[in-house]
Amino acid sequence: MIYIYKVAKNNFYDFYIVIMYYDLTKTAKLPLRVIKGTAKQRDAMSEKLFFDFCKNISLHIGNNDRLSVSVIKDCFQNTLPTKIGLQISGVGKIFNEKSCIYDGYTGYMVRGKNRKVVGYNVFCPLDESKKNLELKYLDVLFHEIRHVYDFITNPKSLVRGFFVPKRLQNFYDEKIYPKDAIKLDKLEQRISNQIKRFPYYKRIDFLQEVRSSLQSEINAYNCELVYPIFATMHPQHMPMKNIGDGVEYYNFQEKLTICEKLLKKELLAVRAENKQLFGNK
Repeated sequence: MIYIYKVAKNNFYDFYIVIMYYDLTKTAKLPLRVIKGTAKQRDAMSEKLFFDFCKNISLHIGNNDRLSVSVIKDCFQNTLPTKIGLQISGVGKIFNEKSCIYDGYTGYMVRGKNRKVVGYNVFCPLDESKKNLELKYLDVLFHEIRHVYDFITNPKSLVRGFFVPKRLQNFYDEKIYPKDAIKLDKLEQRISNQIKRFPYYKRIDFLQEVRSSLQSEINAYNCELVYPIFATMHPQHMPMKNIGDGVEYYNFQEKLTICEKLLKKELLAVRAENKQLFGNK
């Protein structure tokens, strides 16, 4: 799940739902010349960058049971052609909401009155010094870093999310993302009922944002599967975990199929209306 936060001058941060436009700076996205191509090609690039990151991480794992934040950031930057703003922070009490504690989180770093997105903050369970990540939490890091790669290779999708109305964003956070908030056989109708009062362009923005978010979650959970490979090589510091069932547990693939069906329906309706209004012009 993803929240957006504003960084205040005193380095404290507040969380809130986006209800206005934010501008992505060059440190929050890769250049267009690098990421041009189809959605499938951009997804493949995100995946390649992630595996390059894993290779870089593997070169820094020795006999110690943890990695420094500075090394993690260097491993990330060394996969990219341009510098991206990245902060690694510890998960604090702010994430303990509604009896749900998150192992990791990703947020956008927003600076200035003109609300410019300058990078990303990845929250992980750091050690007491807040300067190191224990190797046993690499799965959390892999999950969140994949989100960042998805963001920087798909800036159009990222910006679209800034226009989603608060009510619809809340609906995604509270009803679509969780496992059993709405039963799968009821989800299509509930989404249809939720969006029908909005104009078509907001419905399409929302459904496209849901599609991007669900796909990124599928990507991120699949990237956790790299952890057992590392654990096999470093068993003294990385216990084996029950990893790999996140996508199935949350029914992300089924939810994505439902979302794509509704999005196709909305797009066909708009095209039919435009054809009726403007003909073949």
